[in-house]
Amino acid sequence: MKIKSVSLLTSVFLGIIASIVGQQINGFFFYNVFLGSIVAIGAMIILLWRFAPATPTSRHLNTCLAIIAGLFTFSFLSTIPLTIDRSYSVWLLKTVSQAEDRGDKLTETDLIEKSVDFFSEENGQLKRRILEQQKIGNIKAGSEIQLTNKGKLITEINGIVGKIFRLDPKYSQK
Repeated sequence: MKIKSVSLLTSVFLGIIASIVGQQINGFFFYNVFLGSIVAIGAMIILLWRFAPATPTSRHLNTCLAIIAGLFTFSFLSTIPLTIDRSYSVWLLKTVSQAEDRGDKLTETDLIEKSVDFFSEENGQLKRRILEQQKIGNIKAGSEIQLTNKGKLITEINGIVGKIFRLDPKYSQK
């Protein structure tokens, strides 16, 4: 069982490293969450195939452990780094922290003004989000931006999830 525990930790670590390397290459963390998960599954399969005894029972357990490695990696990457990458709240906290480090005092008005700068065309955040949605296949952008069928489905699902979990409707509900 020790080899399985070490293999699980190693494969998750390799999955996380793969997502970091992927981020350096393509700068699109959403895809790198999947890359890291696939690497974790592959690493787990290879490690168990190489170092764990092969019996009919252990093959089923090893398959389950490989899936668990992938799911754990996906859960970690999509919960922590992806949330940080996509979160306005994280940006807000960082901005307040930087102001405090400089000895500055911020008001709500200051934060509102800084957020306008954050989402300005010069900053590139909106363009980045548009390109991400194009890569994912949720929108088509040309002279006008349109939802694809996939984008429409995701919008509907987001609305349902938003209602179920009582999330802020301005983000998920029509």
